[in-house]
Amino acid sequence: MMDQAKSSREREMAQSSGRPSRIIAWLLLGATLSIITTSFAVPGQQKGWLINQGRTLTWFVSENEVGTTVAGVPFTGPIHQLVRSHQDESLYYVATGDGLFAWRATDRHWQRLYPEEVFAVAESHAALLIGTSKGLWVSRDGGRTWQPRGRGLPPQARPWAIEVAPNDGRVVYLSTAGQGMFRSDDGGEHVQAIDRGLPAAIGPWPVTPVRHILIDRQDARTVYVSTEVHGIYKTTDGGEHWTAATPSGLGLFPRRTYQPLLAFHPTDEQTLYAVIGFPVHSHLIDNKVYKTTDGGAHWMAIAELPPNRLFASLTVVPADPPLLVLGSEEGAILVRDAGQRVDGGPYWKPSPPPLRSAKALNTDVGDIAVIEDDGTLVQNFDLHNRSIEFVPRAEGGYDILAIPRAFETEFGAPIPLDDDDSFQVSIPFPFQFYGTEVDSVFVNSNGHLTFGRGDPSTRPSAALSFLGFRQGPPKIAAFWENYDPSAQGSVHVRLADDPPRLIVTWNDVDLAGSAIPGSNTFQVVLLAGGRIRLNYGRTLTNPRGLVGLSPGNTPMSAVLINFSRDLPQTIGNEPVLEFFTGRGLDIQAVARRFYETHEDLYDQLVVFGSGKFQSSLVGVSALAFNAAVQNDIQGIGRPVGNFLGGPAAFGSQGRLQSFLNMNRLGFYPNDPNEELGATFTPLDIIGHETAHRWLAFMTFTSSSGTPSFALLASDLTHWSFFFNSDASLMYGNRWVDNEDGTFTSVEATARYGALDEYAMGLRPPSDVKPTFFIAQPEDPEGRTRNTLPEVDVTVGGTRAGVTIDQIISQNGPRIPRFGRAPTRLTQAYILIIPEGTTPNPFEIEKLDRFRRAFEDYFNRISGYRAVVDTRLTPGQPDLRVDAASLSSAMLGPGDTTLVSFTIRNEGTAAAGLVVNEIRFFSQEGDASGTALLKSIPTMSLAPGESVTLQDVPVHLLDTVPSGTHFIEVDVDAGNAIQESDEENNRVMIPITIVGEGVRLRSVDEAEPNNRSSQAQLITPDAVIEGTLDPPRDVDFYVLDARAGQTLTIDINARSLDPPSLANTLITLFDEDGVVLAENDDFAGSRDSFLQVVIPRAGSYVIRIANVPNSRGGPLYRYQAVVRLRSASSFEEVEPNDERESANPVVPDVVIEGRLDPAGDADLFVFAAGAGELLTVDIDAQSLIDASAADTIVAVLDENGSLIAENDDAGSSKDSFLQVVLPREGSYFVRLRDVAGRGGPAFTYRATLRLTSVQTGKRR
Repeated sequence: MMDQAKSSREREMAQSSGRPSRIIAWLLLGATLSIITTSFAVPGQQKGWLINQGRTLTWFVSENEVGTTVAGVPFTGPIHQLVRSHQDESLYYVATGDGLFAWRATDRHWQRLYPEEVFAVAESHAALLIGTSKGLWVSRDGGRTWQPRGRGLPPQARPWAIEVAPNDGRVVYLSTAGQGMFRSDDGGEHVQAIDRGLPAAIGPWPVTPVRHILIDRQDARTVYVSTEVHGIYKTTDGGEHWTAATPSGLGLFPRRTYQPLLAFHPTDEQTLYAVIGFPVHSHLIDNKVYKTTDGGAHWMAIAELPPNRLFASLTVVPADPPLLVLGSEEGAILVRDAGQRVDGGPYWKPSPPPLRSAKALNTDVGDIAVIEDDGTLVQNFDLHNRSIEFVPRAEGGYDILAIPRAFETEFGAPIPLDDDDSFQVSIPFPFQFYGTEVDSVFVNSNGHLTFGRGDPSTRPSAALSFLGFRQGPPKIAAFWENYDPSAQGSVHVRLADDPPRLIVTWNDVDLAGSAIPGSNTFQVVLLAGGRIRLNYGRTLTNPRGLVGLSPGNTPMSAVLINFSRDLPQTIGNEPVLEFFTGRGLDIQAVARRFYETHEDLYDQLVVFGSGKFQSSLVGVSALAFNAAVQNDIQGIGRPVGNFLGGPAAFGSQGRLQSFLNMNRLGFYPNDPNEELGATFTPLDIIGHETAHRWLAFMTFTSSSGTPSFALLASDLTHWSFFFNSDASLMYGNRWVDNEDGTFTSVEATARYGALDEYAMGLRPPSDVKPTFFIAQPEDPEGRTRNTLPEVDVTVGGTRAGVTIDQIISQNGPRIPRFGRAPTRLTQAYILIIPEGTTPNPFEIEKLDRFRRAFEDYFNRISGYRAVVDTRLTPGQPDLRVDAASLSSAMLGPGDTTLVSFTIRNEGTAAAGLVVNEIRFFSQEGDASGTALLKSIPTMSLAPGESVTLQDVPVHLLDTVPSGTHFIEVDVDAGNAIQESDEENNRVMIPITIVGEGVRLRSVDEAEPNNRSSQAQLITPDAVIEGTLDPPRDVDFYVLDARAGQTLTIDINARSLDPPSLANTLITLFDEDGVVLAENDDFAGSRDSFLQVVIPRAGSYVIRIANVPNSRGGPLYRYQAVVRLRSASSFEEVEPNDERESANPVVPDVVIEGRLDPAGDADLFVFAAGAGELLTVDIDAQSLIDASAADTIVAVLDENGSLIAENDDAGSSKDSFLQVVLPREGSYFVRLRDVAGRGGPAFTYRATLRLTSVQTGKRR
């Protein structure tokens, strides 16, 4: 009655001894068979093919013989290329990270032919050619000796792929990692560039990297290449011109995956195969095998492959039809070319959405947009809690009816079913299927029944929906998918009477290997006479699968039906089915619905589904995802352009950047800060998907000069578990180097790291400190680079350092750069509800709570550098500059002035980080005479908030001419945020330049100068160019100064372009080692500033260090501007008796004058700022040659009003006065004899000084 339907071959292999190491999945029209292989040395045999699986090699013989992993390989590095010798088919060349190796299948012998990393290898009839970090090398003696070749390659070019024309060994094509494609017509001796028509690289290189080259076997001028994000290109003239030959419907890849793998049909040069992994969104790489029969003009997808797998090789095994062997680190997959098409895309739909009910809800509830599914938005299984009956018709075929729910609650006895298993059951009553009498049925673990034979296969692709379902045995698909009842749930069979019926129930089964736990209960009821009833439980979490009937082995096309909307329905003897893709939301359709009632104001759409949906709305690949719509940022590792049809396919007029599908709201706890598991909260997940707009795609230039993906997980869109990512939300961990060959993770998913913020445009590259990843990691628990973040993990390995320069050299500089990049993001939050339902107020409130919490969260984890506005009617910030002032408006060339100003946000939305600039203008509004004096970032400001920057030192150029000029303060100089008023961001402050400046001399730091005894002698005025390198470095300088001189030391480090990593500390010592002054950060800057009046003549030592001192390196540069000023000397010029004729002076100044004749008064005018302390010190009778004058000094404002006056200072007849000036403007010092006397003997020396009261600094 019942018999297990398992092949003897499968049982034999399942019972084989040995430790499993790889699985080879065989695909034939979607049917899969798992074959477990073991690791052992390959026996002495020549028949077969060696398969590259990324880091291991597998020996494949035929579809009837087990593949085996090659043991004892002498390398650990990745396999870059595997080539079979044309001269000896038992000989293989393997290019690896550890060198070039040769291997013979006959004797299993390994031989190392080249000792350093080899990226590519090719064989001609007379030579071996390899690509290395040192260029192209050739051996003509089987690898014993090597000579450099490839004259014409650019310096430092590293061949990344090499192929020799099969019909002409002199013709060689080679590619580089971004420096172009080349052809040689003399076996590699000379090369010429052949780039015309090839697309540009993602990074700074002019030509895309090419990893795979395929040359026509009969025509050396016909070549196909694979690019990093543009698919396949072809030339028919030897590379003089290239044209795109990519399958239609793909478009520009949103990011890198693996470059398409290419191979010819064994006998037909016009037939090619390509394996392409298209990144549909942040968590899905859709892998397919494509085939062309006209040389790349047209392609069709012939097989769907497991998603999110990076394939390393494609080998076509001659057979009829051909077998395709695909190698990857997870194992090899075999595909039989049956010449039939599966669904190959496109991934975007430019056409308008289908007709739908006009009654579907599309409304806003507060700041949540609510959209009701109208039958077009959700692509998931939707037959929950329903029953469908197929009633046979006398003339053939069936009437299909929707009937009241008839689920049978008594299941009967369980049957023993493993994963991908079958069980035969007798039917004890008359039963016809498509008019044919049957007496038994096979119950298959994967949710379907078959007649005649078991069918344990899964439903691996859409191929079965349209082709395979009509072939094979007759079948009833209750809900056909890849279930594993041995892992969860059970399958039951029960015979019942009244009426006679056989009930088969799949109870609480889940998808095999599902990342998200689920439960699915459904049943088939076979009734006497041939009626068939499909019953579905209340809970089915699986979103994908196939429902329907097929007579089997029929040429008739299947009838596609919507069982929830199209019943009743009548069919003939053809198959009938509904295929649920399980892709969840149709993201373009959702966006188009949203934009029907909303303006194009949002950078991202954040979409949640109601908890009333029972299955995942993102498919089965992840909890949530970010689908890129467009990218206009360079330097972050992803291409610039439109994806998935661009904004127009989503209904946006051009602003939309990406679509966040956050899945069912019910997957998340009510508290947005509650952890779901591991280290993630709901806010973390929203923040993670938000940041996929920029992250994580960046590669870096390795020590060999080639692109390295070592910072990334294998999906190339998250940081590697072994990357020290500063506990980034984009994975990785914060690792501590234990300095014993081990590393411990101490923090995870806590923030956007510094490298994240650089990619987001929130940090300059100088703020990204050197970091590291763990190379050759050793973890006894088997963690890989794809492992989710985890704290308190200790692993072994080697520390491999990475700098921002290495990252920029591979990806190019970020454009727009820091200060120009937007720091404000707008998001719209959308709730999708099932068709025919109303919004749940509790869900609305929950999502609104998430939305509001995310605004504060995003600001916090970005270090208060970025803001997000999640309102459906977003506001706009308005930054205004107020109260801008200078410590002095009358200056000399090369002088320093202190700038103060306030920034206010008077808008209706928060502003993110902005960069503010202080510039010099020779004339107001004349950009030709401008110079940038200082750049200062300020963090985010909420509406109504302000920030004051006090006493920011800026230096004028030494070459500034005398006259009236301007200092401009420009808030948000890079226009990083859109404001409601862009005209109130700037203010111009007039300054007066008097006298001639002293040109600064340039001095290079000379090591060793790490101790005061080694201090480097300098002579002010000078600019010292120095570097705090290595870590813990300090730099000492010594100078001589006189009493009364003013020493100014101003450090430029973070304010350099590009900014330095140094956070400086300056200390001034006298010659006895006593600290006179010290400064770390000045006026809100990380740069240091000191101004000191020298107390006595002697030597003075300056020390410059980093905070903390443990850091340092080549990127820790600084400029130290050292000035030493005596009070300037001025000789009184008559007439200056009245305010109108007063002599202009610039404090600090020493005036030499004479009160002559009797009754003479001398007036001097100067400019000063509000709150400055004026000191006037008169020497007359105290001079060595004592004067006859008994002075009286007065200070007047610009209107002549008396502010302060002094006759005698203490017991002296000379005058002294100190006064705080009340406001900014011009002031006068008036000097006369108290009795009105005068003459040649009435000489004086007047010293005028100005000091800032707030800082105590002289100027």
